[in-house]
Amino acid sequence: MSKDIEIRYLEHRHTSQSATWGVPWKRGERFGVDNLHAADAQGRLFPTQSSVRATWPDGSVKWSLHSADLDGLQGETFLLSEGTPAPLAPLCRETEDGFAVDTGCLRAKLSKRGRSLIESLSYAEQITCTGAVPMVLLEHRNGNQAITESFTGEIGSAVLEENGGVRCVIRFKGTHHNEQGETALPFVIRLYFYQNSADVRISHTFLFDRDPKQDFIKGIGLRFLSPMENEPYNRHVLFSGDGGGVFHEALQLLTSWRPRLDPRIYPDQMAGKEIAFRDYSTGEADAAEALKNITLWDSYSLYQDSSEHFCVSKRTCCEECTYIRGVHGHRASGLLCAATPRRGLGVGMRDFWQKYPSALSAERLSHDTTELTAWLWPPQAQAADLRHYDDQAHAGAYYEGFDEIRSTPYGTANTNEITLFSYAGIPDETEIARCVAYTQKPPVLVCTPETMKEAGAFGVWSLPVPDKTPELEAALDTALAFYLKEVEARKWYGLFDYGDFMHTYDDVRHMWKYDMGGYAWQNTELVPTLWLWLAFLRSGREDVFSLAEAMARHCSEVDVYHFGEYKGLGSRHNVAHWGCACKEARIAMAFHHRFLYYITGNERLGDVFDDVADAEYGIQRLDPLRLFYDDTMKTHARTGPDWSSLCSNWFTAWERHGNTQARDKILKGIETIAKAPLRLISGSDFGFDPDTGEMIYIGESAAGGSHMAICMGAPSVWFEIAEALDDPALFEDMLAEYGAFYLLSPEEKRKKSGELISGEGWSFPFMAAAMCAYSAKRRGDAELAKKVWAILREDIRQFHFMPQKLVKQPSAFAVQEQPHISTNFVAQWCLNVIMCLDLIGAYV
Repeated sequence: MSKDIEIRYLEHRHTSQSATWGVPWKRGERFGVDNLHAADAQGRLFPTQSSVRATWPDGSVKWSLHSADLDGLQGETFLLSEGTPAPLAPLCRETEDGFAVDTGCLRAKLSKRGRSLIESLSYAEQITCTGAVPMVLLEHRNGNQAITESFTGEIGSAVLEENGGVRCVIRFKGTHHNEQGETALPFVIRLYFYQNSADVRISHTFLFDRDPKQDFIKGIGLRFLSPMENEPYNRHVLFSGDGGGVFHEALQLLTSWRPRLDPRIYPDQMAGKEIAFRDYSTGEADAAEALKNITLWDSYSLYQDSSEHFCVSKRTCCEECTYIRGVHGHRASGLLCAATPRRGLGVGMRDFWQKYPSALSAERLSHDTTELTAWLWPPQAQAADLRHYDDQAHAGAYYEGFDEIRSTPYGTANTNEITLFSYAGIPDETEIARCVAYTQKPPVLVCTPETMKEAGAFGVWSLPVPDKTPELEAALDTALAFYLKEVEARKWYGLFDYGDFMHTYDDVRHMWKYDMGGYAWQNTELVPTLWLWLAFLRSGREDVFSLAEAMARHCSEVDVYHFGEYKGLGSRHNVAHWGCACKEARIAMAFHHRFLYYITGNERLGDVFDDVADAEYGIQRLDPLRLFYDDTMKTHARTGPDWSSLCSNWFTAWERHGNTQARDKILKGIETIAKAPLRLISGSDFGFDPDTGEMIYIGESAAGGSHMAICMGAPSVWFEIAEALDDPALFEDMLAEYGAFYLLSPEEKRKKSGELISGEGWSFPFMAAAMCAYSAKRRGDAELAKKVWAILREDIRQFHFMPQKLVKQPSAFAVQEQPHISTNFVAQWCLNVIMCLDLIGAYV
């Protein structure tokens, strides 16, 4: 390590004193991370803990993960430096029954078994939380009748995943049980604690394991218990609203017509001051008489019913009485606090309105223990209906793949983030604002784009060169700007939708084809994931990061099967995210989400990578070419997107875990493809042995077209693998051959292949641009490089980067329309341009 590495907080992100971030390293640069620490420009050291997240084949560090207590840091940048950090005592002590965590200002006792994850949280010598219980409500339908059944979480296992002096992470796995012992919706919940912090971050994953035709999600949430004290009029509930507003009430509002109370009491009460009537002119007798008639409110709820509306309602202690509606608003910022002048508990839900319907509720506020529930799907909403949208497929009309119905959410998941805040009293507006910012925009720390590029840990991509290529950079910026606005313009929000894009635009109806099978949700088709992450790497922009992050969080869970028949596979694009009959490895491949995993240390994505690590057996259970071949092969795989996606999973397992069996499957695939008559050009359909990784040549046929081999992220995967191999020459030669072949005329293809290939079907040359650029660079072929740039420049004019026009939606609001746009095209064009600027920028 020849120099310090600059680390910075992303703009518009919370700058909490404790944070976690990843750092890439060049191959062979370092073999350990124990001697690294955070330091400011003056050389002041901050407590830091470090670990290795991925290694290069030579054993050197490829990605490291660091957590630091940055209390006292001036500004939003610091350095990662070499040195000898002072040893820190671990935050967590594990016992036979649970875990004891001491952050220095928060003490936590956690369970290893039972229904509650948390036994207690203590802050400022007060207990603020005495339970954390996962909850599920399932609605069973029989004709016009609907019965709701309650399930409560049971811990199956509890593991201390990380335990250092700055951060500790505890993972709970379990499922929800009803009174008869039946189970529903497994969960994976992680709790994160940081040194000198009273905030507890929670990652909550639920997985769907029921029959969607029988079981509808009526509610799913996490309930926290908090002890209450003081008189009801000294107990307060607060919700963060919209635009920095705060809804704040006491359970009994101290204003009375008869007898009248001292007029100073009510303003003092609403300012959070503890009320003692002896301090006012109102006598004890008058106060007692007034309190008999002042309404006692026991339950409150903030319900976000759409991305555009929320409502706060409340009810008295009488469960047979109605809730009354209070304030209405646009987009609540997702924080609930229940507090007294001495202590309180806050619950924050990230992406609260973006992932509607959602709710925060406080019940039994007038009792000794109140219940605060973060509802990921609230009981107020109509039950989540995960059935398919039709009883027949529409493969011909609407590009749904096959005439099969394989629509099922069984095995999919959804992950959400919750934060717990402990208070020594009623939080003021400044503290509320801090909690909201920490919940909705948690800290993200990153290296500079130059550091990322120099490390070479994310394969082929380029830094911007606006002076050299203004036309290309302007087009890239236009594409980003369009999708950043389109999410809001088209309201691509909802618990199961937020983070995804639509696939194809309908310029007749002036809307996306949300109702037309394979043209609706994108589901990682043609890898907008890779485009957005490379756009972030080269720009370092927070808005681009947030767009890519939301896509990663959605696509890695909702579009992927984590268990069951289709484990390791994902659902191709459809009206329903899980609706397409094509269950394939390409949708679920690890390369979509490695960026978020390595940059932030997101542990849940590590689970996802493990879920897809053996996707080759998912292919064996459901052959991707089952309608094209009926032979004795164990199964089949196209070089891309099937084998390339499996390679991405194996490569990720190799770099994360040192899994040599996964590495050997990559090598076996390269070795056997090289035996085909035209090597990588051959196929692209092969027989496939999932046990060994062997690709078995079966002739020249490309189901779906030759472009399918490279349009689903294969070049990104292959380039990175080639860079990592100890002896890459064979694979590099194969990649270069393919790139040189793709743009040949049909006649040249027939001649070059000895008439094995007809020359037809090599469509969409812009999708092959990076492969061709790789060949041009490796072979020094200037003419090929110029041909690539001519193709990419022509597509700017020919396709969709034209002036937008203002149109009205059926709902009467106006949007900026980009006619004829296709996310397929935009994602592939932008991705290929970014890669080509790196490979053949000298010829631009």
